Amino acid sequence: MSRSADLSSFRKPVPDWVRPWATAASPSVVKLRYRDRYATGFLTSRAALEAGELGHTPPRPVSTPATHVICAAHSVHAAQRSPIDLLTEDGSRRRVEAGTFCVLPLSDIAVAPLPMSLACDHLPLAMGGSFLGSPIVNLGFGGSRGASSRRSAAVGYGRLAAYGRWARSFDGRIALRHPMFVWLSRGATMLPGDSGGPLIVRQQILGVQSMLFSVPGFRWSIADSLLPQRNVLREILRTTGPVE
Repeated sequence: MSRSADLSSFRKPVPDWVRPWATAASPSVVKLRYRDRYATGFLTSRAALEAGELGHTPPRPVSTPATHVICAAHSVHAAQRSPIDLLTEDGSRRRVEAGTFCVLPLSDIAVAPLPMSLACDHLPLAMGGSFLGSPIVNLGFGGSRGASSRRSAAVGYGRLAAYGRWARSFDGRIALRHPMFVWLSRGATMLPGDSGGPLIVRQQILGVQSMLFSVPGFRWSIADSLLPQRNVLREILRTTGPVE
């Protein structure tokens, strides 16, 4: 499965470092569709977790088949146990039952095994390091509505601005109670529908896009960190998988 990142919404000029990061990540980013709504997810595997723990420099994509999908837990809750379709660039569809998702503790991250593995490159999951101040790339299907034909994720970029330890959405549906990351956007900003998309730093997936806050003159985004979840995530990836 191949995919070309959508660079059309960038402010110009695009920094040189953005394009290779987006190109490396985009094959594994999928559109989630449920109850006439859209969100974003990304494919991963136990090999991606292990590659992140090995800490290769520079990180390199994992070429083994993807076995799981990660998305925002609030998207799974919004599906209300309806099936969730994963839409790929070539128009094919993989259906995942909402009841198969496991929500990681105190987080907005959900993981489910795919009904069958998918051959696509995917990025390592970051498992440690100091990232404050680092440039980031985020991908998602924000803005997709109805019968949107867009199959490639739009790309944004910015800088990791801060760590946080607690956050709650204005409607109270999302509450994060462990370290997460706050970033300032440049180019394409996070939009509704980007939830569940990857936050990428140094060609590793550091977190899952969760919330957007906007006040006059200031706009910032929150990603739920994968770092505190590595042990739980390892167990899920080890004990579940596609039934083929």
